[in-house]
Amino acid sequence: KLRVYELARELGMTNKETLDLCEALGIGVKSHSSSIIDAQADRAFHATNRANARRANALVRQRRSRRA
Repeated sequence: KLRVYELARELGMTNKETLDLCEALGIGVKSHSSSIIDAQADRAFHATNRANARRANALVRQRRSRRA
């Protein structure tokens, strides 16, 4: 088991951002001290990585378009 605030620290996010992420993923948490199971933490971690990858790709495309 993992606490939401521990997950937030691992993801480099605030507790509020992590609570919002969990809510969006359908993970029932009430506060930063709520516990989640490893499978739920993995879902949040992978969702964050996908979002960061999309953001990074957009920035790369933006920089390339500026060069052209």
